Amino acid sequence: MRRLHPPRARRVGGRKLSYLSVRQGICMALALLCIGTGCVVWQGTRAERSQVHIVFSQGVTARKVEEIRAFELQREDGLEFVAWKEEDAGTVQDAHGGRSARADVVVLCGSSEQLFPGGRILHREDLSGCLIGEALAEQLFGSHNVEGLTLDYADRRLVVRGVLHGAGKLLAVQAEANEEGFDRMILPREGRRARRQTAERFAVSYGLEAKYLCFEWFDVTYWLEAIPGKWSDFSGWRQSLEQIKEDFRTVIAAKWGHIELACLKKFGSAMALWSAGTACFSLVFLGKGLNGKHFFVLQQSAAVDDQKDPGGNASDQNADAENQIGGTETP
Repeated sequence: MRRLHPPRARRVGGRKLSYLSVRQGICMALALLCIGTGCVVWQGTRAERSQVHIVFSQGVTARKVEEIRAFELQREDGLEFVAWKEEDAGTVQDAHGGRSARADVVVLCGSSEQLFPGGRILHREDLSGCLIGEALAEQLFGSHNVEGLTLDYADRRLVVRGVLHGAGKLLAVQAEANEEGFDRMILPREGRRARRQTAERFAVSYGLEAKYLCFEWFDVTYWLEAIPGKWSDFSGWRQSLEQIKEDFRTVIAAKWGHIELACLKKFGSAMALWSAGTACFSLVFLGKGLNGKHFFVLQQSAAVDDQKDPGGNASDQNADAENQIGGTETP
């Protein structure tokens, strides 16, 4: 009977190459690729990480938003912000071609630069303009090059100022003077002040019933700021824990819209890539452990077998030859 031996390492270029070493190299390459891509995605969220999201307990009117903007413009370090609301899906129609489609409508009161970083800007005074998503542009006009074309929405004729990449069937328009019900606001971070402090200062200054919508769970500084100055400060730990709970409750209770989901998608993509890279690194180190322990045991057992029967391979071959001559086969 032939004896099976554990697979030996092959020699490539004068060095031993085992199956595990190849797998470790692949895992290491995948880990570096995932972590590098995650860093690129995270770098692309710089604008979103500098934003402060707040939600209003009760919607405010466009006139109130304009009053706040006027006060901020008078301040030396005034903030450029945008308020918005999302309406139920409305019907949008090509002004000349007759095509129509259902769109998710976002009504702005302020510049769209804060809401759609890196995209075309729809200024506050541009009441006749709009921004649309790629899917809506394709469905209405059959193309993405639609700047300057017109469409009709809710008795308003709007000129397309730009296309928002990855926005689906989104339609963004500026609010008219009598609009109301704005329940969201984005403002930039105020200097080196924390995002929560910026939101609280803004709400208190203008008597707004608003809460800070936290998107900082993916940022290390959020958790570092939650650590009290002294490890033995139990009241500080309790206060930090209550604040984290309040942030979670606010996020869960808030009505998530397309803007928040887009931010969460970017942050989540970076975290998923980093997690995948970490898992690949774990496989690399796990493989090293197996290579150093498990396969070492196999090689030791093979060496013991060889010492017991040093001519085992030759005897097996002779036995096979005799069996073939005699017309029998060893099982």
